[in-house]
Amino acid sequence: MNTNSSRKNNMPFADIVQKSGLVIALILVIIILYFDYNSFQTYSNVLIKQQETELLSIARIVGDNLNNFLNQERDKIDVTFSKECNDLSEVHDRNKYLLDDSFPLYKGYVLIDKNSNIVDLVMPGGRDSYREDRLISGAKKYSLEKNYRAEIVGKNYDPKEGEFALYLKKSIRVSGNPYTAVYALDLTEIYNRIIKPVRINGGGYIYIKDTENTIIMHPVKEEIGTTGFQSIYENTTGDPTAFDDMFRWNSIQKRDAEGFDVINIYTRDNEVINPETVIGAFTKLYIQNEEWTVTAILPMEVLSQPLNQFLSIFLIITLIMFMIAIIGTAVVMNIIRQNREINYLREINSGMEMIQKQSDEIRNYQRIQSLGMMSSHIAHEFNNFLTPVMVYVDLLESDPDISEENHELLKQMSTSLDQAKQLSTDLLSFARQDTGAKLNYMDLRDETEKAVNMVKRLTPHKIKFESEITDEDIHLYGRNGSIEHILLNLCKNAFDAMENSEERLLRVTLKKETDEAILTVSDTGCGIPNETIERIYEPFYTTKGSRQGTGLGLSVVRNTVTSMGGRMNVKSSNKGTTFTIHFPVKEYEQAKTLNRLAAIRRIAIIHNKRMNLKRIDEIFKGSKYLIEYFDHPAAVISIIQRNKHYFGMVISSYHTPIMNGVETLNIIRSLNPEIRLILTSQEKLTEFEWYLNNGYFDRHITLEDLYKELSLLISSDPLNLPGATGE
Repeated sequence: MNTNSSRKNNMPFADIVQKSGLVIALILVIIILYFDYNSFQTYSNVLIKQQETELLSIARIVGDNLNNFLNQERDKIDVTFSKECNDLSEVHDRNKYLLDDSFPLYKGYVLIDKNSNIVDLVMPGGRDSYREDRLISGAKKYSLEKNYRAEIVGKNYDPKEGEFALYLKKSIRVSGNPYTAVYALDLTEIYNRIIKPVRINGGGYIYIKDTENTIIMHPVKEEIGTTGFQSIYENTTGDPTAFDDMFRWNSIQKRDAEGFDVINIYTRDNEVINPETVIGAFTKLYIQNEEWTVTAILPMEVLSQPLNQFLSIFLIITLIMFMIAIIGTAVVMNIIRQNREINYLREINSGMEMIQKQSDEIRNYQRIQSLGMMSSHIAHEFNNFLTPVMVYVDLLESDPDISEENHELLKQMSTSLDQAKQLSTDLLSFARQDTGAKLNYMDLRDETEKAVNMVKRLTPHKIKFESEITDEDIHLYGRNGSIEHILLNLCKNAFDAMENSEERLLRVTLKKETDEAILTVSDTGCGIPNETIERIYEPFYTTKGSRQGTGLGLSVVRNTVTSMGGRMNVKSSNKGTTFTIHFPVKEYEQAKTLNRLAAIRRIAIIHNKRMNLKRIDEIFKGSKYLIEYFDHPAAVISIIQRNKHYFGMVISSYHTPIMNGVETLNIIRSLNPEIRLILTSQEKLTEFEWYLNNGYFDRHITLEDLYKELSLLISSDPLNLPGATGE
């Protein structure tokens, strides 16, 4: 068988492999995409978490720097007035130096006496009435209680400038008189000095809110003095939940000391409200008695570049993995196909070994068939020749004129004629074993008990006979009288074997083990020599001599056992011989038969060129049955030899390589008696009836009828199964 033929005859399997390969490739693609998606999500989440952590660290650092800066400014004021001034001009000079040195940090300073009168005022960069009024009105808001260290007392918003001024107060003494110096710091300048230089990936920013949730420092001046929502005049997005994230974020900032999250915010560009997704982190800053919130913001679009790079890399990796998966799947599919072909050839080789072992038996059986036909003809002709001789001998024996000496000769002639008649009877028994008689359902226990009772009556007195018959009912298919014939032949041989033995014991037992009945016949005779034990089943072979046996008894016995689906073994030594016969137990109940048929899932079809495989594929398409095609019987035999329950049914064409379908199914039946076997041919031939009756297979059907009945397999009713009509 060549590789192309193997591949052709395994096309259904190849289709399954191809479909499986496509499914595997699709699964691999889904797994890769799922892995890519999860990896991208993981990387994105890791990147976001990393940015959130970095933003929180930045917010903490900015808060610390801002607090330190304000403390430094308080310390400067305290150092400037660590000593009492002699007069107001000295106070003026010291403050002018302080303000000019930090220009333009300070908007100005006001010196107030104990009667709340303004006694001095300094405004770096020049004075104007508006700024002067704002400075004085802001300074007068705070009490003149003494405080020996510069303190932050509050802040004031200038709507015209769109900025906040932070006020510090310091109590000083001039020539023993108390005064209060109030300083106004520009928060915008503080933002520019401390916060603005901090860069967050080139696209982020930081803003600060006070306890009232008012933005006091922001890179966009229009946002200062608002709460974050006041800058958006109206929700024109069409989404009623548009500002939910902003309200939630503000609630978190009021509740927690610090935190971070991904939020959706909205900004106003002229009259257009634009949504934006950002990463936010905040921390609380305590400026003396007031709580400020430092918030660091990073737009998500800043992360788009590393995410896009990651996505590009992963897409390339995915493409490579996909190509590897496709190539790998193709290679695996090719390997599977090659392995399938190799295994198929191995199965054929293994099956050929089994066939080779059976070939001698098959040839022997064919020879026996020929001998049976010849024996039948010889026996009839022999009887025709013997009949007149026997009649003449009987007449002569009754003649009173025959002398005593001649009477003795006639007696010897009569004995020889009886032996010849027995030979003729054995020949007819040998010939009639292949008549193709229908097997009957019978109780093996009852048949054995009847045969044992007959053997007891025929057993010589010098031989001890024992029997042990099980009480269980054992049913099988066989011919009436077959057990009697088997036991009589085996026991007669045992009588002859024990003729010269000291211990003479003949024992017959019948027992049931699982799905087998075991019948044994054992004796304590001389045994069978090793050099002849292999030939005892050959027709006309005997060790008794030509005058004592015909050599047909064991041959007929074994063929009878085989026709009943059984097998026969022999063990012998110089202490005796034991014949063991195994019969398959058959349950007659229809329900059990149907259950066994309903359990069929896998079907082997041994086909030739005449069988339409495409039509069979269409019949079984979408059904529960698994169909495997073979163009050589050896492959099926090899599989069943390894696992006898692998197939529930085998359908074989009659014309197959090496051997015909009958011989193939006979070997399969010997490997698994329970398997359903169907023989197909172009026409219905009567010559198959004998094999059907003797259990070689369960059904003989033409190809056209096969296609029709196979269509019934997809039905849920097991009665529709081919071969369900009888054993």
